[in-house]
This record gives sequence, structure tokens and C-alpha cells, in this order.
Amino acid sequence: MSKEKSTLPTVRSRELGNGLRAAMAAAGLGVRELARKLGWSHPYLSHLLSGNRSVSDTDLLSVLFACNVRLAERERLLGLSEELGHLGWLQQYDSDVPEAPRTLIEHERKALEVSEVQLMALPKLLQTQAYARAVLGARKDTEARTQARLARQEIFDQHPRPRMPFFLHEFHCARSPVAPS
Repeated sequence: MSKEKSTLPTVRSRELGNGLRAAMAAAGLGVRELARKLGWSHPYLSHLLSGNRSVSDTDLLSVLFACNVRLAERERLLGLSEELGHLGWLQQYDSDVPEAPRTLIEHERKALEVSEVQLMALPKLLQTQAYARAVLGARKDTEARTQARLARQEIFDQHPRPRMPFFLHEFHCARSPVAPS
């Protein structure tokens, strides 16, 4: 078992963990059973599966071969492993930004369609910098969250752009700093 440093879970590390759990399920192996088979501690394997630890290629291949993972899926999971260190858009701004928005932005970036319904405020993807700051108020992480919301708007420049229906309460259409399209 190689020693790897602990990491914060990312979309890619969680996706890798999901792929490994699916491989284990297909092979009929539980965490303790696979860890025993590989000569590892079960907490080490659990951390890999949760995305809380980086994984060496050797350890990843050990899991993939122990679970008899087919070539196409092996290549996909190895590709994810190579990208574990790439930061998502929100991770660039501040560690104060919670994990949930970091996951959201990664999923938005890959989505075919993005929609949002807000009754009390404009959808976050449509908020200007001033509007976001006003909505967030005086919090210690206001600037990080504001910048993260603005970074999400890069999705509008993506090609092909996902389909993006937004549903606004009529109150916001007349008063909004962002005109809906």
C-alpha cells in the first residue's frame, strides 16, 4: 500500500470513488473483503472510495484488476485519476466556499440542460456582482461566494451551450438588474 496525502474530495475524486464502488459491486466484493484481498487496511480503501485520498496508479490498477474491470472502464477511471488535481471553477476562489457549490459547478459544466427556479431572488446564474453581494449580505465569505457565482456564468460562453430555461417570478422581471433572455 503506497502512502498518499489526504485531499479534499472533488467531483472527479467522488466520481472515481463511485466507479470503484460499482466495480466492487459487480465483482461481488465489499470494502473489507477487497482490502483484505489487496493486503490493505479497510479505512485506506474507504478513503479512496469517498474521494478523501489521492490514489497512486499502482493502487488504482490493483483495485481494477482485483475487480476484473474491463478495459474501457479501466481507461475511464485511470483518466479520472489523472485529473484529480485539477481544480473546479469554485475551488479557485476560496476554501471558504462550501463543497456543494463546487460540485454543482462541475456538473453544470458537463450538463446538457441547466434550469433553476427561484421565488425570492434571481437565479444565481443570472445575478450580477452587485446583486449577488446584496443577496449574500455581510458574511465573511461574501466575496468568495460572489466570485464563484460570477465564474459560473462562464457556462454562457461554452460551446455547445447547454439548454438553460429559467423561471422567474413576475416581480423580478420588472426589477431585476439582469434581463432574462
